[in-house]
Amino acid sequence: MSDCRFEFEFPGTALTLVEKLRAKMAEAGGSFDGSDSGGSFTMPTPIGQFGGDYSIIEQTIRVEVTNKPLFVPCNVIEAKLIEILKRHQ
Repeated sequence: MSDCRFEFEFPGTALTLVEKLRAKMAEAGGSFDGSDSGGSFTMPTPIGQFGGDYSIIEQTIRVEVTNKPLFVPCNVIEAKLIEILKRHQ
């Protein structure tokens, strides 16, 4: 069972989104492995990294965080992911 689940709509193609997310996650010290249909990611925080899986169906990316620091609430992770997504729209 996941710790957090989110869905975000995005403009453009899934391939473009994945390429941008892969670059942004790497820039932040994380990883983003997968394709335009699904994969996994990790992101560091000051108190430990969080990670999970994603899937893309049409113009929606679904994120399931399966590993996160105990004291990092889901809304903080969601805000960080929204920030990353909005920078690339």
